[in-house]
Amino acid sequence: MRPLAIDENVNRKLVRGILRHATELTVYQPQQFNLLGASDPEILSWAAGLNAVLLSQDAATVPLFAYERVAAGLEMTGVIIIPQHLPLRQAVDETRCCMLCLTDEEWLNTTLHLPI
Repeated sequence: MRPLAIDENVNRKLVRGILRHATELTVYQPQQFNLLGASDPEILSWAAGLNAVLLSQDAATVPLFAYERVAAGLEMTGVIIIPQHLPLRQAVDETRCCMLCLTDEEWLNTTLHLPI
C-alpha cells in the first residue's frame, strides 16, 4: 500500500480524521519536509519521491499539473481530490477505502475525484 501525502490545503479537520480513523496508513505532511507554500508541481514531485498518493482539495489546479506531469513522462503516483463540501466522515472513509483497495499499479498516473 502506498503512503498518503497530504497537500497543505487540506482542511485540518479532515487531516485529523484521517490520522484518527485510518491508522493503518502512513501519512506525510508538507510541514514535515519544509514544503509549506510549495507550488503544486513541487508537491506532486515530493509525493512521487515518497511513492505516495497525494490527497488534495485543490480541484482547480492539482489535476492539471498531475496530467502535465504524466504528459512530460514523469511518474505520477496518484492523486485523490476531495471537494470542500464532502462530509468529513465520508471523506475519511472514502480516502481510507481507496488507499486500502487500490494496488500500486492502479494508482500509477491516476487521479480520483471523490465521492466515488
